[in-house]
Amino acid sequence: MMHLMLIPESAEMAQAARSAGIDRLFLDLERAGKQARQGTGTWISTQSMEDIARYRDAFPDTHILVRTDPWSDLPPEQLEGVLAAGVQQVMLPMIHSAEDVEAMCSALAGRLPLVPLIETVASAEALKQIAAFDGVEEVYFGLNDLHLDRGDSFMFQPLADGTVERLASVAKTVGKPFGFGGMARLGHGDLDAELILAEHVRLGSTSVMLSRKFKDRATGPFDWQGEIGRIRRAVERLSRRSTDEAENDRLRLVEAVERIVQRQAADREQA
Repeated sequence: MMHLMLIPESAEMAQAARSAGIDRLFLDLERAGKQARQGTGTWISTQSMEDIARYRDAFPDTHILVRTDPWSDLPPEQLEGVLAAGVQQVMLPMIHSAEDVEAMCSALAGRLPLVPLIETVASAEALKQIAAFDGVEEVYFGLNDLHLDRGDSFMFQPLADGTVERLASVAKTVGKPFGFGGMARLGHGDLDAELILAEHVRLGSTSVMLSRKFKDRATGPFDWQGEIGRIRRAVERLSRRSTDEAENDRLRLVEAVERIVQRQAADREQA
């Protein structure tokens, strides 16, 4: 089962997405250090605890995942507010050691399942220990911050060079589901979203975030039913590929990423 996640921009968007088959609403409280880390052009959520309460009340049967601030900057009242909100999972970002996750699990004390967001080199190296903690329900690989921490020029280089596959193998060994990255509408994005989805299926991922680029037209007429339906049909089709076909799709993704990286380098030289 591929769980599709969405950060809603309004209750109307959430309702349309839910009706079309979105599995999870993703609400984002992370602020600490994000702009300094990602640059002035980064998108930073303005969602609040009040928004979580409103979405919980409006959609009582919907799975809601909440991302908090990093452990080192996490106010106790933010964590207690999330625990009291009646959501299904909490995500911890910017993990720099297994001790961050151990401390978060201790604070949660089994009251809410934890999804560690693996988006630093340090957390990737500690993944086996992180994923094995009691209280960790699944893991998610955040490619945007991970590529920045590695010094890559393009977000999907960790997917193309086998890093995500290695992390996926660790998660499988520990018996934890995993997801990664974000994707635009099929046929769109700097890297064609269908190539990204193909890797989700090949690696056995169980969740993906529908990115801001997916929602580019969502403030006007937007065919949620059609776009979500296309993803579901693509997942079904991709799951029927032979091993050779899946490998050919992986190589196409590697080649596409290499072209993008080369183009970025040429653009920097001309700037």
